[in-house]
Amino acid sequence: MRRFRIKLPRLFLLALPVIMCVVVILGYAALSALTTTTTTRTVQDTTEPIQMVQKKYDVHVVTPAAWPRFNAIPTARNTKYIAQEVPGPVEKGLPGRWQHRRGNVGMTSYKTSIISPTSPANVTEGEMFRIMIEARDKSNQPRTMGGDFWYATLATKGGGSTSGRVLDHANGSYSVYFFAGWSGKASIHITMVHPSEAVDYLVQTVWNAYDRINWLGRFEDGVNKSTTSCVLRRGGPWTGKCELSHPYALGKTVLLCGEPAHGLKCDSLVAVYNNNTRIRERARELSKGRGDLFQGEYYSRRLSTKTIEIANDSRKDQLLKQLPECEPDQPKPLSSGYWRDSKTWVSLACRTKQWKVPRDIGRCLVNKTVYLLGDSTSRQWYELLSGMLGVPFVRKDNLEQNNIYRHFDEFNLTTVFKFHPLCLTRNPRPTPFNLFSFEVDVLDALKDKSCNYVILISPWAHYPQWTKDMFLERVSLLREALLRFRARCPNAPVVVKGSHPRDQPGLEGRIFYNNFMLYQLGKILRETFQGTAAWFLDIWDLNMAYPASKMVHMPEEVVKQELSMFLSYVCRKLQ
Repeated sequence: MRRFRIKLPRLFLLALPVIMCVVVILGYAALSALTTTTTTRTVQDTTEPIQMVQKKYDVHVVTPAAWPRFNAIPTARNTKYIAQEVPGPVEKGLPGRWQHRRGNVGMTSYKTSIISPTSPANVTEGEMFRIMIEARDKSNQPRTMGGDFWYATLATKGGGSTSGRVLDHANGSYSVYFFAGWSGKASIHITMVHPSEAVDYLVQTVWNAYDRINWLGRFEDGVNKSTTSCVLRRGGPWTGKCELSHPYALGKTVLLCGEPAHGLKCDSLVAVYNNNTRIRERARELSKGRGDLFQGEYYSRRLSTKTIEIANDSRKDQLLKQLPECEPDQPKPLSSGYWRDSKTWVSLACRTKQWKVPRDIGRCLVNKTVYLLGDSTSRQWYELLSGMLGVPFVRKDNLEQNNIYRHFDEFNLTTVFKFHPLCLTRNPRPTPFNLFSFEVDVLDALKDKSCNYVILISPWAHYPQWTKDMFLERVSLLREALLRFRARCPNAPVVVKGSHPRDQPGLEGRIFYNNFMLYQLGKILRETFQGTAAWFLDIWDLNMAYPASKMVHMPEEVVKQELSMFLSYVCRKLQ
C-alpha cells in the first residue's frame, strides 16, 4: 500500500480558508457588540417617529427597555380591522382588505359618535384601562378615516382628574387610555375638538398663510415719528421696504415694514405692537366659507358622559416605584400623570417630588444662575419661583416685565428672565426692541467656565400665528445655539417646556392660536431638541386635566406643579 505524506505547508494552505472564516465571524460579532445603534419608537398619536438618540453628554438616557411596561404606548394600528386575516385573490370585486359600501359620509358629529368600554367592567385603582370612540356623522354613518382631534379627561368630584391618551387607528375608531389614580366614582368626558376636515384645513391652509400676525412699527429719531405696517416674510420679491433680519435666530425670516415718512431711516425702528384691526380682518378672510369648521356643532363639543366605578387597591404605590429618574430623551408615556387633588400633580413620566420648603429649593440652586427664556408663561414661572424661595416677587416697574434680574444672597443664586422679541401684545404703548433678547443671543453669551447655569427654554405661546416653516427654522436655529452652549457646558441642566391648551371663545382665537396647532408646536419642540441632552417638560396633560378654564396664565396651583417637575429634574441628585 502506498503511503500519502502531506507536508506541513500544504496542510496549512488547506486550512487557511477555514481559519479566515472563523476570524471574520468573530470580528463581526465583536463589532456588533460594541456598536451603539439608534432605536426608533413609533408613537401613533403623533404619527411621526420619535428617536432615542445616542448618549452624547454626561447624562443618563433612558432606553425603551428601561421604561415601565405599564406606561408604554401601544401600536395604534393593531386594530380589529387591520389584524383581520387577509383573504386570497378573488375572481371579481375588490380583493384583500378593501372596505366598500354605498353611501354618503359627513363630518364627525358629537351627537352620534359612540363611546364604549373595552376593558373589564370593574376598574381597579392603579390600572391602565381603555375605552373606544367610534366616530359617526350626523346621519349615524360610521366614519372610515381618522384625523379627528379629541380631548379626553377622567375626573372625580373629590378633585382627582387625569387626561387620556388618544390613539388614532386611522379607520374612524380611536382608543383612549386612562390611568386610574384613585378609587371611587369617576366621569369620563370626551370632547370632539375638531373633525378631520377642520384639522386638514388648519394644516394645509391656515398654518401656511402669511399675515396672520401683523404689527404696527414705530419709527423715531428724537424729533419725528412714523408708524407703518409690519409683517413676517420668507423670501421676496419686494421693493421700498424696511427689512429687519436676524440670521442666527430667524434664518430666512425677516420683519418687513413699510417705509416710514418724514425722511426717517429704516434703522430708526424702535418698537412694534399688534395691528389688531388687520389681524381680525385676516381671520375673517381665512374663515370665509369655513365658519362651520370652527363654531356650532363641529367645534369643541362633548359627547355623552360615561361613569365608572374604580375599586380601591394598593398596587399603585408599587407602580410608582418603577418610574425612572427624569432624564433627557425619555419616551412619551401612555399617561403623563394625574391630579391627586386640586393642588397635587402625580407624574407618571418620571420620579418627581413636591418642592415646598424654600431652603430645599435654595440648596438645590445654590451658586447657580437660572435663566428663564420665553414668554409671559415663563415670566409667571419666574415670579412664583421667587415666592417659593421665600421672597415674594414685586415688580419694580412696567418695563421690568420683559427683562428681570434678581439675586438671592442667602443661596448666592441669581435668576434672570428674558422675553423673546416679536411677541404679540395688545398694549398700545410700544415696547422698545432693546428690552427683548433672542434665546440664541443669550446662550451664545454664556461663557463662564464654571458653567453654573440652569436654563429653561419655552418658545410657544406667541408662535401659532407664524407659518410652520418659520417656526421650524426658528427652533432649529435655537437647537444649534444650544449645541454650541453644550460644547462649552456639557453638563448644565437645560429644560425645554412644551405648550398647553387654551380656551378659545372667539373665531379669531380658533383660527390663529388654535389648540390643535398649539399641540403641534409642543410636538415640534419635543422632537427638535432630542439628542441635545435637554429634558423636555411636557405640560399639556397636566394643564388639560386641571378642573378649571384653560387660560394662557393658569392658576398658581398648576404653575407650582410645573415648577416642581422642573426642580425634580434639575435637582434630581438631591431627591
